[in-house]
Amino acid sequence: MVYEHALVFAVIQYDTSLVQCAIVCVTFSKRKLQVGDKTNIYGLNRDGSGPCAVNTAVTSIGPLTGEYEPELSYHPLNVEVLHLHKDFICDAGVLLDDDGDVEALWLPFLTAPVETHVGVQVSLLMPALEKLQQGILPPECRMLNVELAKVRKSDVQVFGVSKGMILLRIVQEFWLIHHKDMIENFPQRKFIRVAKVSCSQEPTGLAAGDILLMLGDNAVTQMSDLRDMLTLENLSMSVVRNRTEIRVNVPTVATSRRSDRVVWFSGAQLEPPHFPLPLCARKLCSQIFVTSWRSGSPAEMYNLSVYHWRQWRSHGGP
Repeated sequence: MVYEHALVFAVIQYDTSLVQCAIVCVTFSKRKLQVGDKTNIYGLNRDGSGPCAVNTAVTSIGPLTGEYEPELSYHPLNVEVLHLHKDFICDAGVLLDDDGDVEALWLPFLTAPVETHVGVQVSLLMPALEKLQQGILPPECRMLNVELAKVRKSDVQVFGVSKGMILLRIVQEFWLIHHKDMIENFPQRKFIRVAKVSCSQEPTGLAAGDILLMLGDNAVTQMSDLRDMLTLENLSMSVVRNRTEIRVNVPTVATSRRSDRVVWFSGAQLEPPHFPLPLCARKLCSQIFVTSWRSGSPAEMYNLSVYHWRQWRSHGGP
């Protein structure tokens, strides 16, 4: 593995001389999908019956929310994902335009209690891939130590956002509609609030309930406006906290934490908690976490399982 993004994707390098077949490079589309755009999904059926190829459309774009299964390493935090018109059953694949260029990845992960499939735009991948193509190792990926969510303009006044700021956002959206002729994107430009703060010991600079207004001198209306967090160690942000607009210095944290020790004990896999776990938990009892366990093992017999931790989280714990 040569590069790991903020728990959304990883780049793996392999020896092409060991592949006993023709290798064809994919081409990436420059179009950024919006709500209402037509696209084509190609992937594998969940039942293993073979490939699926379906014409579909983007129904919504936004951050993924829900109760996450913490044992998974794949957890797309603070990323706007694509939801498609669900008239197909596809476990994983790619979204292609009519020319065969890749527009997005179609990926699965678990939200309790079901599996969810979403699309991740290739625009998120390209900065790292372009540097790797030039033989340059991308900088370490960083992330805000919080989980973000969108909030409607009709609700932000309760948090203390001024009517002038709300009116300014509405005017900006109408300007975009007029110049880009993209009425479907109108409801996507909303305010962003801090939904959860990490329970780790690292500083966050933000508090639960904060409404993000500005990053530097630029307005924050969607997750892609926060792309500077992937490379910078500190961000200057304007937020509304306790109905007051303030300027705060927000540190970012490194996400490329790899376990240097993994222990198998009685059928359970033990290792330090991965990056999203402090955002799922109310508190970290220790730096030892059960990432997986085997059915029928002593770990299952004595309830040493991830499921037990999730039940503890849901009911407040001891």
